[in-house]
Amino acid sequence: GFNTTIPSVVGYNKANTQGDGYGGGICIQNGSATIGDFTEVTSNTASNYASGTGAGGGIWIVANSAEKFLTLENGTITNNYAKDTGTSGTARGGAIYANSTFQDGLDINLNDGTITSNYASYSDTEGFGGGVYAANNTDVILSGTKIQNNHAATGKKGQGGGVCLISTSISPSSSFTMSGGEITNNYATTTAEGHGGGLYVEVQSSATYPLPVTRGGGSIIGNTASEEAAGNGGGMALKNRVKA
Repeated sequence: GFNTTIPSVVGYNKANTQGDGYGGGICIQNGSATIGDFTEVTSNTASNYASGTGAGGGIWIVANSAEKFLTLENGTITNNYAKDTGTSGTARGGAIYANSTFQDGLDINLNDGTITSNYASYSDTEGFGGGVYAANNTDVILSGTKIQNNHAATGKKGQGGGVCLISTSISPSSSFTMSGGEITNNYATTTAEGHGGGLYVEVQSSATYPLPVTRGGGSIIGNTASEEAAGNGGGMALKNRVKA
């Protein structure tokens, strides 16, 4: 593994224009990274292909061998797209996509800075996690970052405009902890079915253990599940064995 500090600007990149794309701006596998002062991850796209799957418009991080982390100490992750065209495929994590197959393998530390105006899907496809999408053995710790004005989807089903956390693992795995920061003015979707305008947390049927959600501070305000169709949980939507 490795531990790196992200350079000052990572912008206007595309991971793939002819297929599936992972990490429009930054792709990290079995490593750790810190985003510090004056860093901007902006205007990147994971998949620019009509039928492609896109994950991590700004940053894609996966750990499958040892405990790793992504820490946002300051800086901005803005205007990134997991997928920005097409009518098929899926889109996950407009700003950040995080996943781990290693038990207790990945921490997403959101200490400061902003995650703003990102889209998981800016196309006619379903989208999950406009700001952050995290799955399987990933702990999301929000203590100071502002997650605002992100969209999971626009014209199709969306889940988690600000943050989407999914657990499918059979082992003790993911968690969400919020002690500060903001999740504000995010949208799960606009014209279709939406769940969790600010935060969506789901434990799928294949998972054995509940997923803990802990809130000790911060604010979840002004979020929207869907503007024009059926919506559940404008602020938060928790599904199945979520322990809140």
